[in-house]
Amino acid sequence: MIGYHLSKEHLKKLFTPKVRLASLCIMLVIFIGFYLNTDINYKWLLGSKPYAELEDATIVSMFKRLGFYGLSIISVFSFLSFIPRGQYFFTNWGKQTLYVYLLHGFLIRFFRESTIQEYFSNTESFIMLAGLSFLITVLLSSEMIATMAQPIIELKATKPKRFMTKTKEYIKQAF
Repeated sequence: MIGYHLSKEHLKKLFTPKVRLASLCIMLVIFIGFYLNTDINYKWLLGSKPYAELEDATIVSMFKRLGFYGLSIISVFSFLSFIPRGQYFFTNWGKQTLYVYLLHGFLIRFFRESTIQEYFSNTESFIMLAGLSFLITVLLSSEMIATMAQPIIELKATKPKRFMTKTKEYIKQAF
């Protein structure tokens, strides 16, 4: 809803040097706060768990959740202030975030249900996991995956039709 009510002028304010400096400070404070307070239940950040699962359903619980929602909004806007506005090699990946968001869950489910996670116990394997995560993100944000998944995700087939048209033209030119 917030994004619906924001204009380009509102978002342009995020890219001023003062706002970027404030955003960096906010992100550092949030990081340090979570680093030092390891007893915070991370499930509060998901916003999808009922109060009863996190703690007793009280007024305090309501304000805790409201506080975490506020912290999430502040974090999102702080992060947005550092999003580059130019065209880079990863710009096309950003255009496919819906596909990455929706499709990565299948891989996460497989990872959680398998015994693969037992192999990730030391620093080197976590670095390898980060690299693997990056490769999966690149793969899921590729035009090929978007073309195959568009009919299922968006319930339209413009990308597969364009692919078929290009393929037919290529075949005609080749022969």
